[in-house]
Amino acid sequence: MLKTVKGVFSLGLRAARLTKRQAEKHLRPFVSRRLMSKADAKNLVGAMLREARSEGSRVKNFVKQEVKRELSKARSAVSRRRSKSAKKKRL
Repeated sequence: MLKTVKGVFSLGLRAARLTKRQAEKHLRPFVSRRLMSKADAKNLVGAMLREARSEGSRVKNFVKQEVKRELSKARSAVSRRRSKSAKKKRL
């Protein structure tokens, strides 16, 4: 489980690394060679940023759910342990 959370978190960090400036920088050669218009490049950067924000919130929600699930498991394990030790003390 922890491996999955770490993988998802890592994916989010990699997506966040690609900033608007970096995206524009990578698209400049296409614009200069006229393989893409400036407007198309700007639209693509905008779409990438919207998608990155969307993915970031999706990852954040996923991590929150997983943390809650794991905390719930841990709490139930702790309460079972406490009840077993309380039974032992009574005997």
